[in-house]
Amino acid sequence: MSAVAPDLRSIERRRHRRTDGTVLESYRVRWAGPDGRRLSRAFDALEAAVAFRDELDRRAALIADGPSGRRSMTVADCYELWMREHVVPELALRTQNNYGGVWRRHLADRVGAELAIDVRPRHIKALRGDMLADGLGPQTVRKALQTLGALFAHALELDIVEINPVPQIRKPRVGSTRQVEVVDIATVERMRFIALDREGSPLTAIAISLGYLAGLRPGEWRALRWRDIREASLVVRDSTDVDGSLRGRTKTGRDRSIDLWSALAGDLAEWRALTPFAEPGDPIVPNGRRRHWSDDEAKRWGRRTFRRVALAAGWVDAAPNKLRHLHASLLIKEGRLDSREIASRMGHSIEMLENRYAHEIREYRGRRICIDDEIRLAREVATDVSASYRASTLAISLST
Repeated sequence: MSAVAPDLRSIERRRHRRTDGTVLESYRVRWAGPDGRRLSRAFDALEAAVAFRDELDRRAALIADGPSGRRSMTVADCYELWMREHVVPELALRTQNNYGGVWRRHLADRVGAELAIDVRPRHIKALRGDMLADGLGPQTVRKALQTLGALFAHALELDIVEINPVPQIRKPRVGSTRQVEVVDIATVERMRFIALDREGSPLTAIAISLGYLAGLRPGEWRALRWRDIREASLVVRDSTDVDGSLRGRTKTGRDRSIDLWSALAGDLAEWRALTPFAEPGDPIVPNGRRRHWSDDEAKRWGRRTFRRVALAAGWVDAAPNKLRHLHASLLIKEGRLDSREIASRMGHSIEMLENRYAHEIREYRGRRICIDDEIRLAREVATDVSASYRASTLAISLST
C-alpha cells in the first residue's frame, strides 16, 4: 500500500546542495498576518512545518467563525472587559481590589500582551513555572491562576476564545493549615479593662468583647447593627466592604446565629446606654458619622488604640482577628457543642477547625469548664491588676 503524500499547501519546499554533494531540505510556511503583512517561518522537518500550518489554519477558522474581536483581543483587553462587565458591577469592592492587585503585580507584564486566542494550556503551565522560579509563593501563584481562570471563563462566554486554558493546569499545593496560638482569657480581659480604664475607650472594649465572646471576624462585627442583637442570640448576616458599605452577605455567604453569653449581653447593654447611636439600624461599632467603619478607619484603630491596649496587657503579636481564636478555644473547653456545631458557629469547615485547634481538642476532650465562671474570674483579676498598677504609679510619682 502506497504512503499518503503529505499536504504541502502553503508550505514551500527548498533544496540546498552542499559542497560535499549532499542535499539539505527545508520547509517554509507562508501566511498573512492580522495587519495584512506577509509572514513566513522556516522549519528543518516537514512534520513541524505541517503542524505549524495546521495550527494557523485552526486559528484562522476560529477567527472567521467568531466575533471580530477574536483577531486582535489580547489578554489585557480581556481583563479590562471582564472587570468592566462582571467584576465591577457584580462583586464587592474588596474583591475588585484583590483581582486588580493580582493582575498588576503578577500577570499584566507576563501575559497581558499575548493574543487571548493563542493562549493554550502549555502556556499556562509555563507561566506557573516562571512565577515559582521568580520566588513567588504557592498561595500567590494559586491566586494568580484563579484570577486568570476567571478572566478566561468570561472571555469564553463571550466567544472570544475557544477554550479556558487554565483549569487543566494543576495549581501549586499549599501547606496544611497550621495550628494557631491562642491568647489566654486573662490577657484579653486586661486589654478590655485597660481600654475602659486608661484609654477611656468603651468603643475599643466592645470591639474586643465582640471579637472574643462572639468569635466574629472584624468585618462581621463592624457590620453588626443593634437590630441583629436578639434576647439570647446575635445574628451574623453581613460584612463590611473596603469603604464601610455593607456587602449583603458574610465571608462564607451564609448567615449564622450565635448564642449570646451573659457577659457579652451585659457588655452590649452597657455600651448601648453610652453610645449616641443606639437606634435599631445604627452600627454597634460606629464612626463619628453614624456609619460603619471603613477599612482605613479599622486599620488606624488597629495600629493605634488596639495595639497600645494589647502591648499594655502584654500581648505583643496581637491582631483583632486573633481574638476569635480565643472564642473557638472557649467553645472547645466548654464541651457543650460538638465539632460540627463549633465550626458552624465560627463560620468555617470542620476540617479547618480540627487542624487549627487540634491541641485544644486533644487537651480538653472529655473535660468541661464553665464559661461564665472563667470570664468572671478573669475580669476580677484584670480589675485587681489595674488597681495595683494605679497604686504603684501613684507611689512612684509621689516619690519623685
